[in-house]
Amino acid sequence: PVLCGVDGAARALVEGAGAGLFAAPEDPADLARRVLELARDPARAARMGQRGRALVEARFDRRDLAARYLALMREVCE
Repeated sequence: PVLCGVDGAARALVEGAGAGLFAAPEDPADLARRVLELARDPARAARMGQRGRALVEARFDRRDLAARYLALMREVCE
């Protein structure tokens, strides 16, 4: 699972995918609470990890991203 310490789009991505938890930035106590929360429920942590991997495989494949970027650059340059 991901412990996300960045609010905004990164948080929305992680939480939306069910891939991890948000810990308030620069709040070590909140980070510790989140780590303990995951440690106390390893099955939940495993599910989050699986969802995170599925998200990365579905949306962040390097070859796919490179192909989309190249297509966009070609379109812009034409």
